[in-house]
Amino acid sequence: MKQNMQNSLKSEIEQYLAKKDICIEWGKGDIPMCSIPMFTKGMQANNYFLGHQKWGKEYFENSHRSETFKARWRAAIGNWENKIVVDIGCGPGNIYASLGGSPKIIIGVDISHGALEFARNIGYTPILVDAHHLPFNDKFAEVVDEGCNCTSL
Repeated sequence: MKQNMQNSLKSEIEQYLAKKDICIEWGKGDIPMCSIPMFTKGMQANNYFLGHQKWGKEYFENSHRSETFKARWRAAIGNWENKIVVDIGCGPGNIYASLGGSPKIIIGVDISHGALEFARNIGYTPILVDAHHLPFNDKFAEVVDEGCNCTSL
């Protein structure tokens, strides 16, 4: 079962990866990972908080749920139906959980394995990687969200 999940994730994300210098570990755990060269104290705190079973869940259930928030996001991104979306710093998946919709794929990038497990469970294709060392091709996504800063191409 675990191997099938890894193969499925790999087939979903592989076409968007740059071919040079990719150091993704596909065989460890259920979420593909890239090494993080400098895991700062701030990153460690973020990882602990969002990956914590109780606190991460509370953050997921209570953040980004207001109608004002949703309206601002919809105005910023427009329609993401059938588009390729990358959510950098996705945490447990609040943006997608709040906005819904049917993107072609929504790739969740984060440094917290626990947060990425939440995100995967609601429909993200997760990858554990530092936002400073993204392994993706240039200009492949139609919508990119980076920690609540959004660009729609």
